[in-house]
Amino acid sequence: MSIFASKSRRWFLIASIGSALLIVWHWPLAANRGRLSARLDIAIGRPQILTYGIVTPTHNEYARLLKDRYGIKTRAVAGCIVSSSLVTYVSSYNEETRTAELNRFGHDIFTETREQADANVQREIAEGKIY
Repeated sequence: MSIFASKSRRWFLIASIGSALLIVWHWPLAANRGRLSARLDIAIGRPQILTYGIVTPTHNEYARLLKDRYGIKTRAVAGCIVSSSLVTYVSSYNEETRTAELNRFGHDIFTETREQADANVQREIAEGKIY
């Protein structure tokens, strides 16, 4: 019986340490997973920007312009409640995508598109098309 008890304790200790390491290392792994996923999507010709949070008229216009002008889709991965590892994943993914697309197009298409989306939405608000 004492042999079984010591094996159980040993497995419990190993499982506890493994769980703790997984929790500690999960955050940096999210960044690596984000970069790797973005590289794979770019390599197969499917660049996208990941989003989370409240969807606004400016966001919708930004997404439309990115897709129409540059073939870059946006994909919502969460609503307003997100974990820190998801924020890290999305940030790393988008950073990799932005770098690749800036190199591909030779200028900052994201800032340019964001400014155009803002201007379009402000014009529609002034014209009374959206509230």
